Amino acid sequence: MVRKVKEKAVPPKRDLLVFPETIFGQPPSQLSIPNIRRILHLSNQRPKPRELKSNLLTRLAELEAKKPLYEVQTISQLLRLGSPITKQSIQDGLQAEEEEDIEVDEEELKQKPDQTCAICVQTSEARNFHQGKMSQFCMHHEKPVCILCIKNDIARQIRFADWVRLSCCYCGMPLPPNFVRKYIAPERLEAYVIPFPVKLEY
Repeated sequence: MVRKVKEKAVPPKRDLLVFPETIFGQPPSQLSIPNIRRILHLSNQRPKPRELKSNLLTRLAELEAKKPLYEVQTISQLLRLGSPITKQSIQDGLQAEEEEDIEVDEEELKQKPDQTCAICVQTSEARNFHQGKMSQFCMHHEKPVCILCIKNDIARQIRFADWVRLSCCYCGMPLPPNFVRKYIAPERLEAYVIPFPVKLEY
């Protein structure tokens, strides 16, 4: 008598979900559910109770694509620094970025004495240096850095780092997008910020 072998039930394969490599500057796997829910809530996208993380990440990625670059950068910096994400902290970040983008009068620069770069230690005219802080988080405004060093460091970083993780060449604090746009060719920045899709299983 031939005995029939009972076939084992094969569990259905879970679909692989495709997310950008980063969402608001963070790998999807490192984004906590409380932070995801908070960002969605602040954008008037109320998450459902006990909503799956995969669904929340999908909604968050869609939200990031709709937001302007400067707001994405502000939220990304808050996440990177582990700062509370509130309406006030986002507004403070946006306001600080606007203040940092103030143009310096060329005539005033001519009156300033020569400066020495804190990176390359070369002395040059003040017009060859970035004036003011590089970002709202920098604490070294008394340490001048020449524009050439800034450009070279940003060009180096974009070869290895996610665009929202570009940092100050002196103290390592995050750089706002308006600062990066100022010192990098627009076509290079545009080509760099395109997200590369990766497959994640949840």
